[in-house]
Amino acid sequence: MWISHQNWVDASIATITADAEASADLVAANLQRRRGSLVWRTDGLTDELTAAGFTVDFGTPRPIDVLALAFPRENDPDLYDETPAIAASDTVRHRLDLDTAAAGALLDTTPIACGVLPGFGIHVYKLQATHSAR
Repeated sequence: MWISHQNWVDASIATITADAEASADLVAANLQRRRGSLVWRTDGLTDELTAAGFTVDFGTPRPIDVLALAFPRENDPDLYDETPAIAASDTVRHRLDLDTAAAGALLDTTPIACGVLPGFGIHVYKLQATHSAR
């Protein structure tokens, strides 16, 4: 079996912005780096910030058929004596648009269970058809 992918987030014209960031070192732009030690973090959820999110703008329309989030460590609090970044019951929402990044005209999954399995730390969403999205 051959598995291949094109990570449009790595393109030099792509940008990532977040709803909130914990510090100047833990910015959403770290998600564009292939090094798993570089992460994005928020200060946590509050009454005002009820969900943490980020927007990716590919800079130009790109063919999208799979969306994935990979977490740099296992989703097991016993390994690192900390709460996992995301659990299977947590929700994610994917929105794609041709003109405005994340506006949702092409695809809006609404909140769905992320389904991350303990020990794997990867969320994958396979689109039913390829969309050209920004």
